[in-house]
Order: sequence, then structure tokens, then C-alpha cells
Amino acid sequence: DTATATYTIQNLETDVAAEITKESITVSNSEYFKVTTSVDNGALTIARNNTGTVTVTVELIKMPITAEESTTSITVELNAAAVQ
Repeated sequence: DTATATYTIQNLETDVAAEITKESITVSNSEYFKVTTSVDNGALTIARNNTGTVTVTVELIKMPITAEESTTSITVELNAAAVQ
């Protein structure tokens, strides 16, 4: 089973593009859940004054799962850097 969330990132800069990369992912219950992002294996470049999307996918990797094990806290940190 998987759940997916898509986030839109807007680059309001008019002079430079933005390069979005993954800084880190923290999962409080990594025994049961795996989290990946669409920028795990490379950067997303967003042109100046444009938008881009980052997808976060949460996958249940171990079964059976009890009610106590079925929750997790997830933190995804992204970096944005200006690029010419």
C-alpha cells in the first residue's frame, strides 16, 4: 500500500532559476514505512517565475501491522539554491 502527496513549489524570482534537492527524510516508524521523493536521485530545476512539483510517496513495507504500529511522523527537508 502507498500514499502519495504532491507539492507545488513556486519560484517567484525573475532573474534566476531554483534548484530543489532533498536534504533529508526522517521517518519515526521506519520499520513499517518507507518514504521516497521525486528528487531522491537528482535535482528539480524550476525556471524563473515558474512552478515545479515534488512528490512524496509513503509505502507500507511490513505486514501485518497493528493499530499501535500504524502511525508515523515524517519530515522531508528540501534545499533550494539559485542557479543561472
